[in-house]
Amino acid sequence: MSTRHRLAAAVAVVAVALSLVACAPADGVRPVTTEESQVLASMRFRNFDAGTRALSFALEEGDLTLAIAGWYDFAGHRGYGLLDTGDGRALLAWTGDTVGMSAGAPEDGAAPLPMPEDAEWSTTPLDPTSSRLHALLAVIAGLGSDRPDNPLLLQQSGALWVAEETVDGEPVTVFAGPPSDEPLHTGAEVDPDASGTRYWVDAGGVLHRADIRVGGAWVRLDFAAAQHVDLGAGAAG
Repeated sequence: MSTRHRLAAAVAVVAVALSLVACAPADGVRPVTTEESQVLASMRFRNFDAGTRALSFALEEGDLTLAIAGWYDFAGHRGYGLLDTGDGRALLAWTGDTVGMSAGAPEDGAAPLPMPEDAEWSTTPLDPTSSRLHALLAVIAGLGSDRPDNPLLLQQSGALWVAEETVDGEPVTVFAGPPSDEPLHTGAEVDPDASGTRYWVDAGGVLHRADIRVGGAWVRLDFAAAQHVDLGAGAAG
């Protein structure tokens, strides 16, 4: 299965009510142009080409608010960072298949680099249906690809232009990802709320922010450059 199909499958598992609706896009939202589709099509390849990128997000999991800050190596297919519940902290490591946690996290500061060799890890399979955290980790793992996506398919399957904004002073275009991995019927229109993804992408195709709908609620992920960060084999490898 291609990385784009894996990403589509992960989003389909965690999003709610992602059905196509035959109504006109609202508030100026429109289908992407050819040029915009090419920018969006390069996004996952730009992540892969960058290798490791910094990321952070927070989500509700039951009665807890989980804050995660760390890195994901899109070329090596592994992530690592710090999970903070407010009541405790743990190291977190994951791949597209497994998730590892270690109680050996520092009391303050970021996750230590390089990864501690003496950390004791508890590893489980990555299952997007088991929790909102696993769902988000699966989506992150699908946000990189060793080749650009097909821009024509993005147009045909319902990708939308949403807005022009800035993130940390950088001009970006906000896109709604396609609600389907397959081309729409000729003449079909897409409800912007049918998509479970939003991407803030600059003119060079670099992803700065993403909103992912998980269990009916949106979760925001912020991305940044990560110079000289090597995650190595990782505990979940």
